[in-house]
Amino acid sequence: MAAARKADVRTLDRLAGRQRGLATHRQLQAAGVARSMIGRRCRPGGPWQRVLPRVTLIQTGAPDPYQRMPAAVLYAAGPGSAPLSGATAVVTGEAALSLYRVRGTGSGTVDVLLHEGRKLRDIAYVRIRRTRRPPPSLLFEGVPCVRRPRAAADFVARETRRRLKLETHGIEVVTVARPWSGTTRTRWWQRSWPSCAWARDEGSHSR
Repeated sequence: MAAARKADVRTLDRLAGRQRGLATHRQLQAAGVARSMIGRRCRPGGPWQRVLPRVTLIQTGAPDPYQRMPAAVLYAAGPGSAPLSGATAVVTGEAALSLYRVRGTGSGTVDVLLHEGRKLRDIAYVRIRRTRRPPPSLLFEGVPCVRRPRAAADFVARETRRRLKLETHGIEVVTVARPWSGTTRTRWWQRSWPSCAWARDEGSHSR
């Protein structure tokens, strides 16, 4: 039993290091932590905190802003997948833009994009967004998120004929949302050093 407990501690340490101190209940149970133990440790004054349904911060103290985004993805990720791989859930919209250090973004709400067939509800600071065609994504500072143009498009997708101009890391994004057609067209330009420039059109995508 002692060896098993040590193995569980090592697994928890690896989870904490890989996921910024966060773990799903499925991961905790796979590491040998009983459901009743999770409940006891998450009681008021306990060493762990339940951040979102089925997501636990396995350390003392409240989650910081850098833990809230991966916690949202852990909540939304589908079962049977590596939850932070981006295979089933990615951050988009304003939260993704704040991750990219776009000035003036970061309201505290985290939009998470899922396939439209998934059934999940908004909870706390997490807003669920759905798409028929999952867009390309990447891991940025350990958080799976959409690329900048799609994040900008989703940021304004619910507003009529609004244009958003964002400048970060040499990229200018102009997005026009078309709620009546269910598509958004995004254009972005990257200026190369010192004077040449090129443009790319992301085209229309369905939300």
